[in-house]
Amino acid sequence: MGRKGRRLQDSAGKAISGGLPTAGDGALPAGHDVRLFHVIGVLMSLLSAAVFAAFANPATAPTYGLLAFGSLCVAGVFAFAGWRAREQQAAAAVRLALWSGIGLLSVITLGMGEGVHAVALGFFAVLICVATIVLGLRDGVGMAVFCLCWVLGLAAAELAGWVRGAAAVPASPLAMRVLTLLMMVACSLGVGLVLARLVTAQLQAVRARGQRVRSLFEQSPVAMLLHRDGVLLDANRVATALVGLPPDARGADASVLPDGPGTRALRAVRAHASALDAAAAGAALPRAALGVRAPGAQEDELALQVSAIRVAVEGGAATLSIVFDDTERARAEAEARRAEALLVELLAASPDGIVLTRGDGEVLLVNGRLAALLGRAPGDVAGSRLADLGLWWDEAERLRFRAELQARGRVRNLPGAFVTQGGEVREFALAANAVRIDGEVHCVAISRDVTEHERARRELQAILDTAALGIGLTRNGVITRVNGAFHEIFGYAPEDAAGMPTLRLWKSPAYAEEMTVRFMPALQRGELVDFEAEMRRADGTGIRCRLRSRTVDPACTLDGGRVWLVEDVT
Repeated sequence: MGRKGRRLQDSAGKAISGGLPTAGDGALPAGHDVRLFHVIGVLMSLLSAAVFAAFANPATAPTYGLLAFGSLCVAGVFAFAGWRAREQQAAAAVRLALWSGIGLLSVITLGMGEGVHAVALGFFAVLICVATIVLGLRDGVGMAVFCLCWVLGLAAAELAGWVRGAAAVPASPLAMRVLTLLMMVACSLGVGLVLARLVTAQLQAVRARGQRVRSLFEQSPVAMLLHRDGVLLDANRVATALVGLPPDARGADASVLPDGPGTRALRAVRAHASALDAAAAGAALPRAALGVRAPGAQEDELALQVSAIRVAVEGGAATLSIVFDDTERARAEAEARRAEALLVELLAASPDGIVLTRGDGEVLLVNGRLAALLGRAPGDVAGSRLADLGLWWDEAERLRFRAELQARGRVRNLPGAFVTQGGEVREFALAANAVRIDGEVHCVAISRDVTEHERARRELQAILDTAALGIGLTRNGVITRVNGAFHEIFGYAPEDAAGMPTLRLWKSPAYAEEMTVRFMPALQRGELVDFEAEMRRADGTGIRCRLRSRTVDPACTLDGGRVWLVEDVT
């Protein structure tokens, strides 16, 4: 799976699976809620000090004075903790304040001698509740264990006679006990107010987070489908548009939906994620390629890249599948593979030698025709330098080819000679183009073997040049080729005669039309014609010639070309 895909999967999975903070995580109140908690602690401590001071008498003055001083110290601790309760220090400040309160209560129960009968022990439950909710389960259990051990110690001390216990209760003023209970009620009410504000703030945060998650889910540019045990729970708009989900897909089992592109895609995604059905939240599957194909089709109608992650949602764990549409890329790659295969077939079937080289002459691709000429397999030629293959018969021709390609970016019909593996020299007509591939200049060269054609041309030219009769070739009323005897008869050099209309050889245009009417039907039937006619030389003088002519290609008598034998009979 790509890095970007993993980021999308992780962020989406965390967004969907996120929930309320647990008791084990702790949920510190923020801002004014922290200050309110410490204000309550300071007020309760000051009020406790005031109570001890108010009910002190000569007999209890040392004990109550010490307890009043301890209460004032705890009030100072709460005030200091509130001042230090910034966001990054809130947990430590609350923990210090709570343990200070536990310590003060422990001293009160021991100093007043009431032990387990002390009304102040009720504050233990309040402080333990606050610690568990605000700081977490570990702090709450720690305080509960300490308080339990302290209560058991007080009970043991009373049994041993070290603490008066129940005997000390009558000595405690009734008004003081009532005030203690009222303080406990007020403290519980204040703590409840703080916790209520905390829970409200957490619920609002969760609601806002849920709205953000829903907005992310719906507006995400990535297709997402949430499903459990084959049943589609939800899908964002991109997923709905991508796979073309039917209207009744949500809440339905994909196996019972009517067949269609959307249903087939949903089944494919479901099958990919089935390995996570029994997994816990957080388990994930890497990205995999899925092809969705209609029954009997030869190609996929959709190409998908799918990853999956198990998330915790309402009703239990479900699977979030993240789908990327890869159809266009897959089709482009398939088209590129078909084009490459076609190119390979064309190269193999071509009667011409074809080679692709880098700008430095390194051979990248060579077809079978050129490889056969070199007497080597195509794979053996690739990677070699063209100049090192000993292909050129004349090094000057190679340099001329390279210079023209560099100067013009292309070469057309450049003659050249190659040496085969057997040492035979073969003539070629060369064509090449400079092309840019991935920013680098390459050369595509085509070589056509014209050895036999050139030999036939030279042999024909030798026959024409040694013939005593004038010989000319025409096509569509235009001279294409003549020999030396033709030049002697009419006075036109071979290079001047080529491309000249035959009308200029006749005595006059009217006479040329008359000869055409008389002999053209026979020529069109492929017959040989033999006649004498009045002609005209290049200098304008008239001559009489015997003409014999026949169509070169009997299968194409209209424009297949004609050969003429001319004899001066003047």
